[in-house]
Amino acid sequence: MNVIFYRNGVKFGSLKFIEYSSKEGKRVLGDLTDGYYPFLLQKGYPDGVLMKIQNSLSESYGEEEASMEKMAPQAQWFSGQGYSLD
Repeated sequence: MNVIFYRNGVKFGSLKFIEYSSKEGKRVLGDLTDGYYPFLLQKGYPDGVLMKIQNSLSESYGEEEASMEKMAPQAQWFSGQGYSLD
């Protein structure tokens, strides 16, 4: 999963952009600085996930990306019952 740190927030793969100043952003940063697995990944990736960190702290996650994100479908975790083709 690509994790991009911007001047104003962080983006985990296809999940929504999280501003550092938001309640969710403060919790994510707290998890990371305390050495914990980020809470927002625990449901979708309970066994962990490899992360590729990208430093984009010199850039702000801008309006263009935000407007494109609003138009694109957001990733959602599957919560239904699974079936096997055995």
